[in-house]
Amino acid sequence: MTYVRPLDEILRDTEKNAIVDALKYTKGNKSEAAKLLKMSRSNFYEKLQKYNLNNDMNF
Repeated sequence: MTYVRPLDEILRDTEKNAIVDALKYTKGNKSEAAKLLKMSRSNFYEKLQKYNLNNDMNF
């Protein structure tokens, strides 16, 4: 039988990957990454905290 991941887990991983991709694309520019994702900067920073992406990425 095939395992199906819960939807909330899939959405969480998708959101995190989108944020990481945007940060890579903008070479770590958080303001530009937030704009690219059409998110407010405050919401973007909340997501960075949520996914523990604050300072552990190299661009």
